[in-house]
Amino acid sequence: MTEETKGAAKSGPRGIVMTVVVSFFVGFAYLLSLTFSIQDPANLFSPESETGGGYAAAQVIWDAFAGRYGSGKRSIALMVVPLVGQFFCGLASITSNSRMLYAFSRDGAVPGSRWWHSINPKTQTPVAAVWCCAAVACLLGLPILDSAVVFTAVTSIATIGLYISYVIPSLLRITVARKTFQAGAFSLGALSVPIGLAAVLWVCFITVIFVLPTEFPVTKLNLNYAPVAVGVVLIFCTGWWWLPGKLGARTWFKGPQSQVLGGQDSAYLSNPAFQPSPEDGFLVSVGKAHAVVA
Repeated sequence: MTEETKGAAKSGPRGIVMTVVVSFFVGFAYLLSLTFSIQDPANLFSPESETGGGYAAAQVIWDAFAGRYGSGKRSIALMVVPLVGQFFCGLASITSNSRMLYAFSRDGAVPGSRWWHSINPKTQTPVAAVWCCAAVACLLGLPILDSAVVFTAVTSIATIGLYISYVIPSLLRITVARKTFQAGAFSLGALSVPIGLAAVLWVCFITVIFVLPTEFPVTKLNLNYAPVAVGVVLIFCTGWWWLPGKLGARTWFKGPQSQVLGGQDSAYLSNPAFQPSPEDGFLVSVGKAHAVVA
């Protein structure tokens, strides 16, 4: 996403930091208000409650309105707020996923790269990558219609998968690349290592939490399939990297490719997986993670 911003070497990290700060305060305020709104803790997970014991947050809101107005029906209007929030969260996920698919495809790291890295000449966006991510998201969500347990598994997979992918660079930064790491335009300085260590420990903790069973006794109907799905992805990626000969990604994938696009630039670094159009008028340096829009 930072490739679509100005001064991305600084604005991208600043955006990440501000997101964490704002989310902390807003999330804390939300959790605090939700916690103090609990009327009867035993009713939150009761099969006889209005939500059947499956949606604790919604039950909290229902009980709060019932305690104040005598009926929880008015809370339905308030529940629209998290539904709208979930819609925008899904929209943001599709947007970021499509940009990642586009970036990986541009470097030739994804099957069918020549389709996913194409840019629509009218919208200047990776339309094919967007629809691919939307289709995959729909397919992954279809089992939710038949089982609420699948919803828990899908959200767990999304959470730990996202955090694992985020924390891998931090893990490498504080371990094998600790002495060779070169700070960019934005750096945490002396706090980089301790913050990175805290991030790695936190991700390890929540990964364990999210792969634990959600119901007891554990059966094939309520099993948390999150560790299975994450394990399949890790085995697939690792196996593809170590396949023998030219089949192994380690023999042909060289990492992000630096590219200079536009007729006004004398230097032109071309990636075989990406064919720019004459309309492209921007400079992209993927390796250094900054973009200058002309």
